[in-house]
Amino acid sequence: MAFSNYICYLFAGNTSMRNTVEIIVCQGKSADLCCPQAQILKFQEVFYGRPEGCTCQCDICHNLTQTCSANASIALGKLEEKCAQGSKCSVRATENEFGNPCKGIKKILVIKFSCLDS
Repeated sequence: MAFSNYICYLFAGNTSMRNTVEIIVCQGKSADLCCPQAQILKFQEVFYGRPEGCTCQCDICHNLTQTCSANASIALGKLEEKCAQGSKCSVRATENEFGNPCKGIKKILVIKFSCLDS
C-alpha cells in the first residue's frame, strides 16, 4: 500500500482538537502538512521507529520481530520546533531529523495532528 507524500487536511466547523489526522511517512520520504488559513498545526503525538505489530507499510516487512522507537517527547519537540506553530510544514522522515533508534532497520514516522484557530 502506498501512502501519499502530501497531506493537506481541511477541517469543517469548530476545530477545537476534535479532528485529529494520523499520517505515516516512510523513512526517507517527506510530507507537507498544512492547515486552512488562520489555523495552525497542533501535534498530539509523534513516533519515529518500528512499532510493535508493524504491518507491511513502507516495505518494512523484513525482521518484523524487532521493534524500536526514538524518544517520543524528543521527536515531538523536534517537530514542534521545526514547524514553529505555523499553518504549513514540510517534514522528512530521516535519521538526521529524528535520530537512529535501531540501526539497520527501516523505520516510519507517525504524526497525529489537528488544526486549531490561531
